[in-house]
Amino acid sequence: MRSSKNLTLVGNTLAKNYLTSTFHYGKFPQHLNHFGHDFPQKIHVQVEGDFIELVLLDTSHAETKARFRPDVFPLSDVILAVFAIDNHDSLSYLEHEFHEEAIRRCPDTPVILVGTKSDLRGEKKQGLVTTEEVERVAAAIGAGDYVECSPKTKYKVEEVFAKAAKLALEERPKKRKMCVVV
Repeated sequence: MRSSKNLTLVGNTLAKNYLTSTFHYGKFPQHLNHFGHDFPQKIHVQVEGDFIELVLLDTSHAETKARFRPDVFPLSDVILAVFAIDNHDSLSYLEHEFHEEAIRRCPDTPVILVGTKSDLRGEKKQGLVTTEEVERVAAAIGAGDYVECSPKTKYKVEEVFAKAAKLALEERPKKRKMCVVV
């Protein structure tokens, strides 16, 4: 049986593009188009023997797309809040901008906080986001889970989408239907 669910990605870096492209294409992209044209529209994930199609809804932080973001959040079955562990501003964005905008519009939608570039921890790089910072932001945005992964090495990339798919399939109260007039 194949289900289709909406997976909304939020974040203000290319981390979410690298994450989805690595999962979809099976390899780390050497070059990404900064305008999101390399962003896959759908991905397929196997969960307990069944396939689920996740329709990817990218919430660009660009001001030109800001007016469309509020329309996306109520359609979400699960949200991936993505940041890069070497970019404190990307985590701060999720705590302040994302929290204000998304949680208010879809408080019952599950959120997974995703830190990318976990391979940098092995390099003992200085200035990375700390566990304490992640825990504080996860609590602030209501994230039910945190996964640290590396699109570059593919470490835990599949786990991110498997968790998202499982959450998307869980029964929750019905969302109100939405009509968008253009």
